Amino acid sequence: MSQIVQSIMRLVRPDRARTYVVLKEHGLAYGRVPKAANSSIKLSLHDTLMGEQKVVKDVNTDRFWREFPGGRADLLTAGELAKQYPDAFVFTFTRNPFARVASCYYDKIALRKKPLSGFYARNGFAKDMSFSAFVEKAVGFSDATIDKHLESQVSVLSHKGRLVPEFIGRVETIAEDWARLQAEARQRCRIELTRMRDIHNTRTRRPPTGEVFSDAGLVRLVEERYAADFEAFYPGREMPE
Repeated sequence: MSQIVQSIMRLVRPDRARTYVVLKEHGLAYGRVPKAANSSIKLSLHDTLMGEQKVVKDVNTDRFWREFPGGRADLLTAGELAKQYPDAFVFTFTRNPFARVASCYYDKIALRKKPLSGFYARNGFAKDMSFSAFVEKAVGFSDATIDKHLESQVSVLSHKGRLVPEFIGRVETIAEDWARLQAEARQRCRIELTRMRDIHNTRTRRPPTGEVFSDAGLVRLVEERYAADFEAFYPGREMPE
């Protein structure tokens, strides 16, 4: 799909382009990647600014960050980030594409308690569809038209042909990488990032990723669809346990 068409799609759905949560007074920005510890990271950023609270409502909504108390945070596009905070220290976390696709299936389809809505309802997905059927259907959509939880991570994090984040951690090694990030943020931004909170976990309710990808054909489909993600972040194309 051409860059012009992708730009039009992002004008129609501007929320998709607002990728970066910015802690304004510290010059720290997080490139949010859906299905890559996104909720836990945003909760940690909230805790850093406001102190840890037992319950934080609406942390996953765009409005929460755009109307953050005291105007201490904001949600910006890559272009806005570059103009308003050109020296910001930008970080993100990525996730193995196999695990990310499987997580999306169980979260948005198989284990969803409510009726399907949005992208999935409009495009003929069904709660009783198999994982194979889900993958075969999902890979047919481009990054500009697919649900943001299935958009390639390279697409989410790129602007004008380059990756924006300077620090790129992995969900698979999040404990070690979060500690490295804390040290970097302390030195560069004079900010003490709080511990990582794991607010929800569906992994105990679903099979291991390798098990659901037992079909070599499904493996190839995901490798082809997310080739850019594998090349940029997981060149070994390893299958998570």
